[in-house]
Amino acid sequence: MPLSELEERVGQLEAWFRSASHGERQRMRPEVQKVIRQYRHQFRPLPPSLRRLEQRMEEDALDDMFDNLPV
Repeated sequence: MPLSELEERVGQLEAWFRSASHGERQRMRPEVQKVIRQYRHQFRPLPPSLRRLEQRMEEDALDDMFDNLPV
C-alpha cells in the first residue's frame, strides 16, 4: 500500500476511534495492527498518531483485563 494510502487510513482509524464505543474500539484492533505491520514492512517509522492510537488501545485492553478481576 502506498504511503499516502497508509496515512489516509491512519486518519480514518483515528476518527473512528474517537467516535467509537469501547467495544467497537477493541474490534478495530486487528485493523490497527494491520496498518502497523504495513508501515514496518515498508521500513517506515510509525507516525506519532498511530503510536498513540496503538497505546490507547493497549490501555483499554489492560483496563478490561483488570475490570474483570475479582476483588
